Amino acid sequence: MSGFYDRLGDILRDRLNSDEDPFAESSLFEGKPRSAGNSQTRAGQNRRRDAEQSEKSETVAVPRDLIPHFQNLGMRPGSPEDECKKAWKRLLLRHHPDTNAGNEASQAKASALCAGYTESYRAICRWYSGRERP
Repeated sequence: MSGFYDRLGDILRDRLNSDEDPFAESSLFEGKPRSAGNSQTRAGQNRRRDAEQSEKSETVAVPRDLIPHFQNLGMRPGSPEDECKKAWKRLLLRHHPDTNAGNEASQAKASALCAGYTESYRAICRWYSGRERP
């Protein structure tokens, strides 16, 4: 039995003294990255990733009168039109009047919010369609 352990020790010594990765030959994970802990994504991770992507996206200079419209959609002034559209749709889903079906006051408030979001999005779209593309 001691011959087995001597041979195992020789193999380990050879592997650890070499520059090769001793686990490269292992096909346990087949190229998939290993993760620790819970493999389910949390909702906050997606929002954080979206925020990082919006910061990396290219912005353009906008007129001062459009800045409140971008802020109304929760976007940085000069954000691309497709990101504004995503924000507009997200806000409409969140504040749609039909989500408050039983309460008239809440429906009226939600209608006013959605009208403001739509007005802001349309103003941004008009500006993007009217300007020259680079």
